[in-house]
Amino acid sequence: MKQVQRSHTFRSIGAAINRDKRTIQNWYAKALVDEKCAEIGAIDERSGARMFSDDERDILLKYYVELPTSSRRHTKPTRPELEICDGTEIVTLDTPEMGGAIDLSQFAGGGIIQRIDDPDRVVEGVSSFLDQVLTHLDRDLEEKRSKLDKTAQAREQVSDKVREFAFRSELYRRDAQAIAREQNTAASDLSTMLEQLAQLGKPENAA
Repeated sequence: MKQVQRSHTFRSIGAAINRDKRTIQNWYAKALVDEKCAEIGAIDERSGARMFSDDERDILLKYYVELPTSSRRHTKPTRPELEICDGTEIVTLDTPEMGGAIDLSQFAGGGIIQRIDDPDRVVEGVSSFLDQVLTHLDRDLEEKRSKLDKTAQAREQVSDKVREFAFRSELYRRDAQAIAREQNTAASDLSTMLEQLAQLGKPENAA
């Protein structure tokens, strides 16, 4: 089976057409409904980002509509003219021009708004940082488990040796005592027999 190559993200698709990541995510939500599917693309296990193939990217780009050009946005409206006739006299009144700089703070009521410049980048940075911490936590636990396994194994081996030593030392004690008793008996018997042999043929009252 041919593996699907996915190299596009929400951010890269948006950057290619001058749209932000949130806009592409909104298109993704619409595409799920229109395509009647539970998922488009796949989550990358290493980065945690959703990745898209060329075909999957094209599904999202169906919702792309080109923004009006800057020249169209800033075209000045046609100036209307008002003519007042008083006999033969004609007076032309100019309408005031609209546009220019507008200070939105006058409508917002002032105040200070704090914000993070790029929240998506913050999320990616925090995720990357914590993923590294979690990796070290997992590695540390693995090392601790390995040490525990080796220590437990050593304990079992030492315990077996201690039990073996206790058993064999007890056997040694009993065997040594039995040999000592037999040795003493044999030596005593031998000494008696030698003494008897030494008295053979001698008068009973011999000094």
